[in-house]
Amino acid sequence: MSEPRPPAASAPAAPAAPLSAAEAEARLRAAADRLLARAPAPAYLEAWARSLTRALFEGAAKEERAAVVFRLGEDLYALDVGHVREVHRPRRVHRVPGRTNEVFRGLVSLRGELVLCADLHVLLGADRPPRPPATTRVVRAEKDGQGWAFDVDELLDVRRYDAAAVAQPQVTVSKAAVHFTDALLPLGGEGVGRHAARLDAARFFAGLARSLT
Repeated sequence: MSEPRPPAASAPAAPAAPLSAAEAEARLRAAADRLLARAPAPAYLEAWARSLTRALFEGAAKEERAAVVFRLGEDLYALDVGHVREVHRPRRVHRVPGRTNEVFRGLVSLRGELVLCADLHVLLGADRPPRPPATTRVVRAEKDGQGWAFDVDELLDVRRYDAAAVAQPQVTVSKAAVHFTDALLPLGGEGVGRHAARLDAARFFAGLARSLT
């Protein structure tokens, strides 16, 4: 009896022809369409819903603002950046006979325009250095068309802050300044642990206006 013959070895498959660039792109597009057509898992949708809800609530709760921070004596103050128009080097102040007083210093020329000039050291009761420091700057501020210029001993920078996270004003500035401030802004960076007293724009500009009467 003859032995069974082993099965004949199959011929090796011919190598697949390489795909052209157009064919490869078409296959990738088809695979992507099938993936996007699949219904997402419920857990995936719930995770995204939680993430979006958290982002919406956090964004609504955080009301970010910006303020210009400056120094008078040893005290730090902040004025919302929307009221600050320009910053200049010290300028000569022209007295107004019969009107100049402790707060209203006179007029100062800024970009060819005469602007009312005030002494914030007096208005806010801040300590005045023996002589103007080299860091002295003139700030031009405005509210409702009422413009004023005033010297600050040092202009620090613009700080962004969360309006909902400010602290209540405390006796960290002079008694005179308490009337014109409404919050304490925490300072980050090199000023960690320090606060700037935010000036209440309505009361601050009203106080400046009263110096003219």
